Formats: sequence, C-alpha cells, structure tokens
Amino acid sequence: MRSIFKITVLFSVFLLFACGGPARRSKPGVNADKRTFGEARINPLGDQDDAIITSDVPELKKSGGSDGILLPAQKPSTAKQSREYFSVQVFASKSSSEAKEFKNSLSSRFQEEIRVDYQAPYYKVCVGRITTFEEAEALLQKVNGMGFTQAWLVRVRK
Repeated sequence: MRSIFKITVLFSVFLLFACGGPARRSKPGVNADKRTFGEARINPLGDQDDAIITSDVPELKKSGGSDGILLPAQKPSTAKQSREYFSVQVFASKSSSEAKEFKNSLSSRFQEEIRVDYQAPYYKVCVGRITTFEEAEALLQKVNGMGFTQAWLVRVRK
C-alpha cells in the first residue's frame, strides 16, 4: 500500500512539473515564419518609378575564336529606339472589365491610340504611343486640360 502511495505521489509530481509552468509564447507582432518575415514591410504600391519596364534577354553568339566564349549579339540601335515609347496613363484598376469600360468611354474623346496594358495586378489605360519625350509632354498637357488632372507619363520598353 505504501508503495502505491509513493508511486502516485511521484507520478503527480512528475505531471505537475511536466504540464505546469509558463508556456512559451512568441512576442506579439513578431512573425514566427522566417520565410514571410519581410512581407509586412513591403508596399507593392509604394514604387515611385512610373516607368513600365520589360527586360529583353539578348541573344548570344559564339565568338570567332575557339575559346568557347559567348558574346551578346549586336542589335541595331534603331531597333532599340523603336521599342521604347511614351504614353499617358489616365486610369488603373484591378478589374479588367472596369478598365475596358473606361477605355471605351475615352474612345470618342481622343484621336490617339488608347489601350489597356496589364502589369500585375493592375490594368492600366494609356493614351498615345509617342517616341519623343517633348511630344509626350505636350500630350500630357492636352490630357490634363481635358480634365484628367491625375494623369502622368509612363515610359514603355518592349
């Protein structure tokens, strides 16, 4: 009987120390998952650069020698210039139907090309496809004068 009492007391003490005591808690506001730690500090709309840039990977060609070195292929300078243009962005939305509806409402007001560009997660309505900065600024002034005071220039590189 005495041994059963000792075993019961020892088991109770063991349970008290094993299950009792303060629980480990993480500090409030600290992200426990290290993989997503930086996500709270990123503002996807905070980028101040309005240029839409899509990068092209240059083609590679073998050098003339037997050294096996790959060199970037030469591109004509006029091709690069024709790939870059300016537009005036007048609207942005996460909804494609809303952007298309806005584009359709503009079609009677502008002679310039109006298009909807998608740059995740936004559908952007842009007016014009102009190669020189001076002409683009003139179009921006025209668009601002038509009541689109929040419009701005974007440079597109395709």
